[in-house]
Amino acid sequence: MSKKTENPWRRLKPVAGQRAQLVLAAAIWIIVGLALLVVGLVFLRPHDHWYLALIGAAIGIAKGFMVLDRVADRNIGHILNRPRGRCLGGLYPWRTWLMIAAMVLLGRFLRHSSLSRDILGLVYSAIGVGLIFSSRRLLGAISRAEDDA
Repeated sequence: MSKKTENPWRRLKPVAGQRAQLVLAAAIWIIVGLALLVVGLVFLRPHDHWYLALIGAAIGIAKGFMVLDRVADRNIGHILNRPRGRCLGGLYPWRTWLMIAAMVLLGRFLRHSSLSRDILGLVYSAIGVGLIFSSRRLLGAISRAEDDA
């Protein structure tokens, strides 16, 4: 493509290599997980309901093993199999971005629902622990990535 016909917006596209994309994916999982865990613990007031915090952590680790590890592995495969020089926004496929939006909306709905704060705290802390736990897969894949841009 000649310089005259090249899309002028193309040079503004945020391009990142596989390693940077895996680091970003792991950071997203960890930051979102920590945020959900903190909100969950605030809802639970662990000094009053410490046993619910432990149950939430156990559920989160189980969810990590049974569900989120597979999601992380699919994300890793998507990132490692993408052609070089792709946009950073393509870190996740469109279907995943839609699922993330649906989860955010569901979280907002639950937060404003009539569910007790104890149940919300259990759910939030379980999801947070699960995300943090399964981010280990993304972190482990960083060493397998090519360092290109």
